[in-house]
Amino acid sequence: MKMKKDNLFVIGTPLQLINAIEAIEHFHLKNNILVLINMSKMLNKEQVDEIRTLHEWKEVIEIQNGKGLNFFKYFSILRKLRKNSYQKLFVAKLESISMAIVANMEKEQVFLLDDGGMTVGIYENYCKNNYRVGYKRKDYRFYMLGLKFKIEDTIHLFTYYDLEEHNNQVVKNTMKYFKTKYYTSQFIEDECIYFVGQPVNNLLSEEVHVAIIKKLIEKKEKKMVYIPHRGESENHLKHLRSLPKDIFEIKSVGMPIELYFLKNAIQPKYIFSFFSTALVTLKLIYNTCEVKYIKIPETLENKDNFTLALKNYYEHLDAKDILSLKNLGL
Repeated sequence: MKMKKDNLFVIGTPLQLINAIEAIEHFHLKNNILVLINMSKMLNKEQVDEIRTLHEWKEVIEIQNGKGLNFFKYFSILRKLRKNSYQKLFVAKLESISMAIVANMEKEQVFLLDDGGMTVGIYENYCKNNYRVGYKRKDYRFYMLGLKFKIEDTIHLFTYYDLEEHNNQVVKNTMKYFKTKYYTSQFIEDECIYFVGQPVNNLLSEEVHVAIIKKLIEKKEKKMVYIPHRGESENHLKHLRSLPKDIFEIKSVGMPIELYFLKNAIQPKYIFSFFSTALVTLKLIYNTCEVKYIKIPETLENKDNFTLALKNYYEHLDAKDILSLKNLGL
C-alpha cells in the first residue's frame, strides 16, 4: 500500500515557485517533490534556479518544455511519479503536462497556485462552476499509453485574490513567509514611482503607451522607474527610450520584483501597471504602498487580442485601485 507522505509541485515560472514555497510554509509541508518545467527563456530559468535554492526539496525533476520534445520522456516521468501517493498536489496551469500529472496521481487534494491573471480565468472557467477539464485532440497520446487525462478532482486554490468558495477551499496566500524572511526596517521610497511593465504591444499602440507613461510622471511629479516584464522585447521597449532620462529609467532587475525590493531594502510608495500580479503581492508585503492599475480599454483595434481572461481580471480588482485613460486625461 502506498504511503501518503509526499507533496508534489508542478512549477514553470519564478512567481509560481515563490507561491509554492509560500504554500509549503503555510501548510507546514514536509517531503516536497518539485517537478520543474523549464521554459525556453534563459532569464526565466536563471530566476527559477535561484529561487528554488530557498527551500530544500526532497527531489527535483526537470522537464524541458518546447517543440520537438520526446513525449516518451514525459511518459517515463509520469510512471515514476505514479509510484508515490501524495498528500497535496500543486499546479499553476491546466496545460498538457500538469493536467496529465494531476489526472494520473493518487492524491488527497489538488491546489491551484497563482500564476498572474491566468488564475482568475481558471477560477471562472473551471473552479467556480466545477467544470471538468477534458481532452484536446493532441492529448489522446496519453490515453493511447494507458494514462488518464481527464481531471475529475475538485480544484482548491491557494491564492492572493479574493475569490469565493464553490464546493472547494480558497486558502489565502498572504506572502507571510517572504515578508517575514526578508522584510527589515526600511525607508519608504517616495522620490520616484515604479511601473511594472507588461507585453502590451498587441493591446496598445506605441503612441498611447508613451502618452500613459508621460501622464503618470506629470500627475505624480516624480521620476519613473520602469521595470520591464521578461516577455517585453527590446524592440517593444525602444519607443519608451525616447523619454527624457532625467524623468524616466528602464531598469531590468533580473529577478521577481518582490524579491528585488525585499533584498535591496526598498519599500516602494507608488506602483503602477496594466495588469501585473506584482501589484497584488507588493500590496500584501508593503501595507503602505499605493498601487494603481491602468485599465486598458477594449477597442476595435485590440478586440481580437482583448481576452476574456483580461476582462475577468479587471472585474476582480478593487475599483478604487483602477485608473482609466479618462482619469489620466487621455
